[in-house]
Amino acid sequence: IGMVITLLAMPNLTAASVAASAGMGATRRAVTRLSKAWVLTFAASQVTTPWRAAGAVAFTPVVNRLLRWLKTRLADVGLKAAWMPPLLYAASLAWVFGCALFAMAARELALVALAMQ
Repeated sequence: IGMVITLLAMPNLTAASVAASAGMGATRRAVTRLSKAWVLTFAASQVTTPWRAAGAVAFTPVVNRLLRWLKTRLADVGLKAAWMPPLLYAASLAWVFGCALFAMAARELALVALAMQ
């Protein structure tokens, strides 16, 4: 989400900016824009580290109670059946992340290709 916001806030490519970086291919321009957005997002995440750590400490009792509740509810279920939903959820999150990253890269490549025309 942070990279998308950063990319939307970056200035759009214009004919002048494309002409200024003549010799670079569309893929290289798109990778450069994605790299800049990634660096800015990483730097911003480092600034918020203390607040994220404080939030994690504050939510520890809630998560502990939730995990105990889940453990008692899943006690009757076999090990294979108990671990399947979390594994499927994690796999689906990884798939969604990969699709979003691909869509973001395709968008940037399309924007660069349009600016080069």
